[in-house]
Amino acid sequence: NDDPDGIRPESVTVQLYADGVAVDEKTLELNADNSWTGTFSDLPVNAAGEPIAYTVDETEVPDGYIKSSVSCESEDEIDDISDSYVCTITNSKKGSLTIIKDAIPNSSSAVFDFTIDPEVDETGAFTLKDDGGEENNNKKTFVLSPEQEYIVTEGELPDGWALDDIVCELVNQQIDDGPVDNGGEDEDPWDIDLEARTLSIMLGTNQSAECTFINKTEGEGTIKVNKITYPETTEPAFDFTLGEDISFSLKHGETLEISMDSGSYTLTETPPADWYLLDAVCSSSVPGKVQRPAAINLES
Repeated sequence: NDDPDGIRPESVTVQLYADGVAVDEKTLELNADNSWTGTFSDLPVNAAGEPIAYTVDETEVPDGYIKSSVSCESEDEIDDISDSYVCTITNSKKGSLTIIKDAIPNSSSAVFDFTIDPEVDETGAFTLKDDGGEENNNKKTFVLSPEQEYIVTEGELPDGWALDDIVCELVNQQIDDGPVDNGGEDEDPWDIDLEARTLSIMLGTNQSAECTFINKTEGEGTIKVNKITYPETTEPAFDFTLGEDISFSLKHGETLEISMDSGSYTLTETPPADWYLLDAVCSSSVPGKVQRPAAINLES
């Protein structure tokens, strides 16, 4: 099959076994040049008057893969006896999980601790940070064994930070015909507990997922409202409501700053008679943050 991730080995070695014992000097090296096929020939049929049971197996499963199955079928059978078999060894690619840190705002000082259980390649603890740079220090990828649940936990948070959300998506939804059935494409293979800051996930063979832990700073932020009229005039005053409880009025050229807890707020203007709203533009102190007009997602 195709090898989009570039992890297929250059070759695989297959060992022949007779009655469960490895036969000396009976191996095949399978690779692209021989179309990943080979033949054991001129094999004895009996030993001490008893039929020999032959089997084959890989000497080592390639990194990033599991052995899904080994099957043998007779090519020509007469009187329940065959002297020619075709054996197929099937390998399926393990799933991969990428953990991404999204810190809002970006921070070069905030370091976020994580654990993954069980360990993967002797890694049980790791750290991520999101300083907005290009060094990809805000993500880490793990190759996971199928039919195994993994739990990723974000540890004690840096001072002034809170976990806002955990968002996962499948970036490769193909499930090979293998030992794992975790619901297919119609069921997400993960569970998220925001209060415990945990992600539980079990991927099938050849599935890849990306999960983003989104953290925001706690505390208060500031909403600054500027009023501009065309033509410029000091009369009349324009009425505003912010959220459910705050009302105020502004005239042309006036500004109001309001301290608010972190959260999402809606700012509404009620124009006086003979006036209409021409435009509303919002900007943010968070780098790269785009706000839709008059809908404010406030971060401290």
